[in-house]
Amino acid sequence: MAMKKSFLGAQLMLAVLVLTFLPAPAQAADNYIEGLSIQLEDHPSKVRVGETFTMTVRVVNQSGQAIEALLRTYLYGYESEVTYPQPDFGNIVLLNEGGWYPNELSINLGENENRTFTFSLRVRSDVQLVSDSGALAKLRTRIRRVENDASINLAPPDNRYLMILPKAGPEGIVGVKFGVGVAVAAAIVYSVATIQKRNSKSTHRSAQR
Repeated sequence: MAMKKSFLGAQLMLAVLVLTFLPAPAQAADNYIEGLSIQLEDHPSKVRVGETFTMTVRVVNQSGQAIEALLRTYLYGYESEVTYPQPDFGNIVLLNEGGWYPNELSINLGENENRTFTFSLRVRSDVQLVSDSGALAKLRTRIRRVENDASINLAPPDNRYLMILPKAGPEGIVGVKFGVGVAVAAAIVYSVATIQKRNSKSTHRSAQR
């Protein structure tokens, strides 16, 4: 029994040491440049699981200096509204394919230059929602610079909310149902007409007798 307790104690100590020396998740620092801003535009209000959608990001540089940076967009939801995939950070669930940097591009803006950039994101096809009516998700854009292997955010992020809807049903299912309904209705009409015709013949023959 003593050896067992000693073994369990050693395991616990090892686990504590591992957790102590594991590196913490990397966090980006904020060092906003006055006069630099980013804004999401032309994005959809709804998108379905598995679909690809586009948006534009307007970068306004009124800082009086040239800007060289990295610009990206991504989409995430919350554990309370999404059952799969698992949260990537706290209760946040990343919903787009390609990770947190799916479409990051390098941009250069001259002094007091404003430009727009087009991005696309594909919603993961394996996303499962809590409700069939959809889930609220956040579309975000960020602009950053890497300095000494550290990520530095250069302007506040811009966010927009949109609805993630479940996948659409199989294509043609409505048409199939409609076609089946028409066929059934036609069969019923034909059967009624046949019965009525037979009854009419039977009545006519009875009258002749």
